[in-house]
Amino acid sequence: MKKGAALVAVLAGGWWLWRGAREPAPLAYPDPPVSLTSEVAHTGEHLGFPTGLALRGDTLLVLDQRGDKSVHVLDTRAGRLLGSVGNPGEGPAEFMVPIAASFDRAGRSWVLDFGTLRMTRLDLAELDHPTAWADSMFQLRNTPPLIDGVWLADGSLLAGGIFSESRFGVFSPDGTLRSQRDPLPRPPGYERVPGSALQQVYYAQLAASPDLSRYAAAAAWFGRIDIYGVDGSLVARASAPLQFEPSFVLDPRDEHPSAAISDDSRRAYVDVATTPERIYALFSGRTWEDFPGHSSYARDVHVFDWSGAFVMVLRLDRAVLSIAVDDERGLLFAAQHDPVPAILRFDLPAELRRPTGVPHLPSPPVEGSATSS
Repeated sequence: MKKGAALVAVLAGGWWLWRGAREPAPLAYPDPPVSLTSEVAHTGEHLGFPTGLALRGDTLLVLDQRGDKSVHVLDTRAGRLLGSVGNPGEGPAEFMVPIAASFDRAGRSWVLDFGTLRMTRLDLAELDHPTAWADSMFQLRNTPPLIDGVWLADGSLLAGGIFSESRFGVFSPDGTLRSQRDPLPRPPGYERVPGSALQQVYYAQLAASPDLSRYAAAAAWFGRIDIYGVDGSLVARASAPLQFEPSFVLDPRDEHPSAAISDDSRRAYVDVATTPERIYALFSGRTWEDFPGHSSYARDVHVFDWSGAFVMVLRLDRAVLSIAVDDERGLLFAAQHDPVPAILRFDLPAELRRPTGVPHLPSPPVEGSATSS
């Protein structure tokens, strides 16, 4: 899924520092990680700062926050660029901050724009047309800033954002905020802190299962992954190998206090991707103090099954920002920034390939079609 830059930043001179019951664990695991070696799957001058990936079939969407175009569409099997769309801006077929890409229940491609709070659908048959590729758009209404979004099997859009007392909101296909889910945690002594402040620390990266019947929420600043049903019921809490509570600073001097990471805050999950059998969560473990400006880069991928059972750790040979997984071909794709912007490809261990008999999801349709409802 992906994801833009974190919405929280260090507050110089923050007054309060709260630490959880347990200190962040070091990056040590009971079993050694499985090392993966990268190959460059795609690169070029059109890539500026690729920050998010979404994969269906052979089609990979790449969100770009600094390129001349905001979305690149790749054919991963042929290794070629199908098209790049979306000039920077607020007009039709433009993006301010493309922050998440997802596929609805009909397999159609959508991009959430943080800057305009708008969902835009891509018609892959019209990528060479300046504006026709954006064949449907709708505004998300009555909502705070949103930082991630996935479609669910019932046709609703689930989004993470700066809600008052919850971690997620559920939207109708016309953009209306219908309900909120998952109450925010309340650390001792923070009972009266506005939820909008705590949300900056407790937000999570989202990914739906390929059939959209479940979704995983991988916490950004503490070591936890929750698995929910389409109705929002908690199905399981994953057995994360590195579990820790967040630490943050809170400046109460403003009328609306703000929470932010502190120098020793440990970044947890940077991105999360799913297959029919597995959850792949990209884990950083870096602190702002040790990696200023680069705590959101990560090399470890924690793998779980949909019951929440821990499977293994994959260790990439490069630090990346986001991931996508094709378990039919046994490939993991990742967005790299340094030393040059590129999409990397890794071969997965044989045991993570899709079992025989599990259906393969087709690539998104290339013809225009009606809005999901």
